[in-house]
Amino acid sequence: SFRKTFSIPALVFLVENKMTDRVMHGFDGGGYFAYSAGMKTFADRRTQLFGNRFITGYDNAVNGREGYLDFIRAWDPKAIVLPTASPLKTLLTAGGGYGVVFDSSTDAIITKRGIGHDDLIAKASRP
Repeated sequence: SFRKTFSIPALVFLVENKMTDRVMHGFDGGGYFAYSAGMKTFADRRTQLFGNRFITGYDNAVNGREGYLDFIRAWDPKAIVLPTASPLKTLLTAGGGYGVVFDSSTDAIITKRGIGHDDLIAKASRP
């Protein structure tokens, strides 16, 4: 079921905060994000449409491997939905260019700083 492969609360957060433009998300939720929120899909389970270069680049990015920053720069997402424990979350937020706006036990959303969501970053960083 979709509820097992990505966070419905994360999707709700994106919609409620008008963060539906240029959202990077995993392959499992792409169709649902597009269908339920009217978002353009970043990726979905139709992997044959994306090609090996994209799939490898995405996998390297999410796992913080060599070339992760090249992939992020090339696709320039405004927000990224990823597993809470993803190395990419740690790498991008440590660098200061991104901040966490949503964090649950399973999923996180990070967004670029300076594009209008810094208030959400500040709110999410408070205990």
